[in-house]
Amino acid sequence: MMSVEALLNEVTPFFPSVKGHQNKGEETSVFGKLKEAIIDAKKTISSVLHLSHTEDPIQSLVKSNEKLIKDVNELHNCVLNIFNKKSETEIISVEEGKEVTADDDDFDLFDSDDEDEDEAKKKITEERLKAYHAKKSVKPGPIAKSSIILDIKPWDDTTDLDAMEEKVKSIEQDGLVWGGCKKIPLAYGINKLQIICVIEDLKVSVDDLIEKITGDFEDYVQSVDIAAFNKI
Repeated sequence: MMSVEALLNEVTPFFPSVKGHQNKGEETSVFGKLKEAIIDAKKTISSVLHLSHTEDPIQSLVKSNEKLIKDVNELHNCVLNIFNKKSETEIISVEEGKEVTADDDDFDLFDSDDEDEDEAKKKITEERLKAYHAKKSVKPGPIAKSSIILDIKPWDDTTDLDAMEEKVKSIEQDGLVWGGCKKIPLAYGINKLQIICVIEDLKVSVDDLIEKITGDFEDYVQSVDIAAFNKI
């Protein structure tokens, strides 16, 4: 820190110097002014020094504040970096967990499908084997059949019996076999058809067969009666 004397030495050149040819009164006046100037200078210097002393803590506080702000900013950035890295780590962990979970689920799912398919195949195989052995163990009995003679009457003597026979025998059904046919006189020149057929009792119903003949060929057939019914 600069002393008062040093400051006075610095400011002395700015005050007017005393010339040797001046008289005593003028010299006294000049020295008086010089004294006043020196006093003012001291006051000024003291004020400056005092201001300098008061500014030192402020400057120190400013510098400390700036450093604190800088430290806080650095700390803030560090915290942000930590959170960002933590978030990235959590995202990666979650994604890896999802992939592992998905793989596990897929694995379990496929295993489950395979197990279900194996169980279904095994069940089907067992059922087929069971049905096969049951079929082998039970010998088929004789098929129940019946031999039937149908009397089919036309409307009148103008009905074409050959065409009527062809129509009747056009009926095809599993378990139905048509046999021989002959024309038998009724009265007044009218003939009827007598047709033999063999049916499997479990597959063919006689009532349904008669209803089909009278319904499908009503232009030819007046009625159908059962002339004979024998079990074979």
